[in-house]
Amino acid sequence: MRLNRITLSKNGALGLALNTADDLSLTSSSIQANNLELFKEAPVSGGAKITRSKRVMISGNSFDQNQTAGLWFDNWAQDITVVGNRFSENGASGLELEALSKAVVANNYFIRNGKAGLYIIDANNISVWNNTFNANKMYSVRIYQDSRRSSNPVASLVVRDISLRNNVLAYGTGGCPYLVDDTELKVTGQTMRVTSEGNAYHRASSTSPANMVCWANGPSGRISFKTLAAFRAATGNGMKSTLTEGAPILTGAHQLTPAALASTSSVALPIPGPVASAIGVTANTRKLGAITPMIK
Repeated sequence: MRLNRITLSKNGALGLALNTADDLSLTSSSIQANNLELFKEAPVSGGAKITRSKRVMISGNSFDQNQTAGLWFDNWAQDITVVGNRFSENGASGLELEALSKAVVANNYFIRNGKAGLYIIDANNISVWNNTFNANKMYSVRIYQDSRRSSNPVASLVVRDISLRNNVLAYGTGGCPYLVDDTELKVTGQTMRVTSEGNAYHRASSTSPANMVCWANGPSGRISFKTLAAFRAATGNGMKSTLTEGAPILTGAHQLTPAALASTSSVALPIPGPVASAIGVTANTRKLGAITPMIK
């Protein structure tokens, strides 16, 4: 199924709903201002929700100002590619990946969403490369394990193998702007195999927001890291990442400023072949944040 250049705006609870839409391609479309009647967020609401679907490509779309989620995958979706999109000013999350397995999220812009830019819940095998997060209110990235489990081999509902690489994360005002959480207090971020490397972080000051990362820490509960150095020492993550405090590192067009480019030039990791192919760049390209300009 191919959906191209569609506009869905000001619908009821949900702009677009698709189930078992295998081999779906949604391109060059605008999904905006849905759920204006303020139906509750769950089980369905917002811009678009796609469930039980395999081999889905979401490319070059805008998900803007939906009252809850911009785009939401759920219920055993599998093999998802989300590239070159804009998720801006949605009331909840820009992009939510729930109960799925295998996704590439690359070259997207997550701007001023009301809760999280990217929300990953009970999902596994997700590669998050070369995205730009700017001023998302509560979380840039929220990774969440709850008590649900499944015998479904596609989606066990266990958070595993989440990698963040070459992203620019300019934090909003939330107290835990990058959160890895386990509600049962059984596992750690390391057990989940959440890894973060080659990213550029920014916050307004050393105390705004107060925490750089909040991290699942098993029976001890969540642990908060105030600095990149503390995050490195405790988890082994972020060895090649940078944290900038003070002047913004992004321009009004959400591109790295010249000063930020200079200070972070050695941070970016080589983009692996499959991710590079999805973005449309040469394998082993080194660049931070979204590579193509944000769609208008």
